[in-house]
Order: sequence, then C-alpha cells, then structure tokens
Amino acid sequence: MRSKLNFLTSILTASLLTIIMGGLSTMMILVSLKMVEDGKSDSLFKTPIYAAIVFVGLLIWVIWIYLKNCKTVILSNKGLHIKSVLGSTFYQWSEVKSVSLLDKHYLYGSAMEATTIKFKNGEVYHFMPFYYSNADYLRRCLSKANLSSTPNSIDFETLKNRNPRSLQKIDYSEMKKIGGNPVFSFNGIFLYTVLGFVIYQIVFNPSENFLNQCIGLGFAGLLFFYWLGYQLHYFYIDDKNLVVKNYVWIWRTKRYPLNQIKQGVFEMPHKMSTSFRIVNTDFTSKLFPGGSIRTKNWVKFIEKLKKNKISVRNEAVY
Repeated sequence: MRSKLNFLTSILTASLLTIIMGGLSTMMILVSLKMVEDGKSDSLFKTPIYAAIVFVGLLIWVIWIYLKNCKTVILSNKGLHIKSVLGSTFYQWSEVKSVSLLDKHYLYGSAMEATTIKFKNGEVYHFMPFYYSNADYLRRCLSKANLSSTPNSIDFETLKNRNPRSLQKIDYSEMKKIGGNPVFSFNGIFLYTVLGFVIYQIVFNPSENFLNQCIGLGFAGLLFFYWLGYQLHYFYIDDKNLVVKNYVWIWRTKRYPLNQIKQGVFEMPHKMSTSFRIVNTDFTSKLFPGGSIRTKNWVKFIEKLKKNKISVRNEAVY
C-alpha cells in the first residue's frame, strides 16, 4: 500500500506558495538593484532588499514544511517505509511501539488531524491526512496492522474499499435540530453585508467599464460566499442518522448512519468557526464548521452523540 499526495492541498498549494514567494523576492531584489543603478540610493541596504530577505526566508520555510510533512508512506507485510528527498527509513512492524490513529499535531500554528506513530527507538512520525488523497485507506491498513499479532499475513488490498452507507428515508420532524441564527452570526452578518455591497455597486453605482466591474465584484462576492458560507453548517440527529445541512449552500446535504461513525471531533481550526469533524468507521473524515451555533447548542449536540454511544473528542466546546 502506497500513500498518494492530494493534488490540491499538497502539490498545487506548495507550488503556488513557492511561485508567489519566489516572485516577490526576485522583484524586490531587482527593484533594489535598479535603485542603486539609477542613483536613487547610495547603498543597497537603503533599498527594499530587506523585504527580499524576508520573502526568501518564507520560501525556505514553505519548502522545509512541505518536505518534512509530505512524505511517501509505504505499508507492506514486512513493515513501514517512510520516504522523502530528505531521507528514507524502513521500520519493521516489531519496531512500532504504538499507533494513535486519531490524534492532533500542530502545523502552521494550528492543531490538525494526524495519525501518530511512535517507534521503540524513541522516534515519532506524524502522518497528516490533510496532504493525502487516500489517507483513509492508509489509516485502515495501520489499524489492521496495529490490531493484528501477525501483520505479515495481512492482505492490504482487501482494505481499499470504503464502507457503503445504508440510509433510510429521513423524517426531519422526528429529528433534533442543532443550529443557530445564520443572519445574526458573525459569518452571516459579514457575508450578507459583502453581498449587499456587491449588488448595490452593480445595480445602483455602475462604472463606465461595467463588464470589468461585474467580473471583479462578482469574483470577490463568490469568494466570500464560498468561505463564509462554508462555515454555516447545521445538523439534524435522531437515534439512527446524522444529517448535515448548510444555511447558505442550500443544496448541500450529507447523511451519516450513526452506527458507521467512529468518532465525532469538536475542534476550532485556525481562523475558523467551531467545527464538527465526522470520522467514520472506515476512517473517511469530513469537517463541518458551524459558525452560527452557540455553545449551549454544541453542548446539547455532544450530549445527544454520547447518548447514542458515539465516541466524542471535545477540543473546542467549554
């Protein structure tokens, strides 16, 4: 079994950051040299060269973080192989001390979901699902190997398939709603203010270049609609199913049978609203920010989950 990098969260993001930081540092260096050449400054140290140094430092940091965390993980009957351009290490299963499948690890100043593997020699490896497209598969394999006394006999191929979801027809009248007021929440107020401003400018204050105005304001509006709307989820729950909906993205509906939920995690991602992460028994995982939900309603949600014997990890609701 071999891990696969997620194109969007690892390759594309790292590439864009590298291009941006590299471009800004190059621009600052060229501007600084031009100022000295034209006599606008008698010393390179009286130019924006310091900004170039900062951007170069950020570029080195981005590359280091990427190389440190985006490693290739290969599981086999013999053991665990961790590879990157910084080095390659193979561990036999007998060298593994413990595996914490659902853990947290700090990255970019924020606690993120991780699988922590501790080895008997004292080394620790944090596998970050954020970077991988088949993280659930790797976790299933690690779970199987961790529980098995004979990992050399495991057929990892049989663990590729995710659990099918068998959902009954939903009757919302019988379900408890966990939600808030999206209009008067921070995300809602900010979102509707921005959208109102965009509509006002286009309808009542059109510019001479109306097409460019529509494109520019429309793009800005869509960005806010995506980012703030994403943080306005709410939930329905009964004794069998959990349904996730969104106040702004009204077409968005996710349904989960409670007997297929391994753990519910209440967390507060960096610069985001309090969120609920669903981790299924096949280790597929999804995060749902609930920016309009108040603490008292989160507490009721936790109580309802525990009543239905769902494991809860509370890292945000106090």
